Amino acid sequence: MKKLVNDTDFVVEEMIDGYVKAFPNLIEKLEGSGRALVAKETVSVSKKVGVIIGGGSGHEPAFMGYIGTGMADGVAIGNIFASPPPQPILEATEAVNKDAGMVIFTGIMLGTL
Repeated sequence: MKKLVNDTDFVVEEMIDGYVKAFPNLIEKLEGSGRALVAKETVSVSKKVGVIIGGGSGHEPAFMGYIGTGMADGVAIGNIFASPPPQPILEATEAVNKDAGMVIFTGIMLGTL
């Protein structure tokens, strides 16, 4: 193997693209957002409390693996070793909100709506 990173400026975006390509039946990237993913099944479920998780993209981007049936509905992704910024959190929240409330666990932020 010659290299693990194609371009250091886009390492997080490439990681996200690879994750979406690996699990196209389970997750999708929100259109117009580079840092928010949602479970495909979430789109069809109504009156469910939405669950958003997230964190940085450093040595443990494991939170992306918690999207799915009976688990998180969406994820907001931050830079390496950094919590996600407000925009992807808002985008993921709006995408999974079914007017039954929201629980958000992202990096150092913990909140409910």
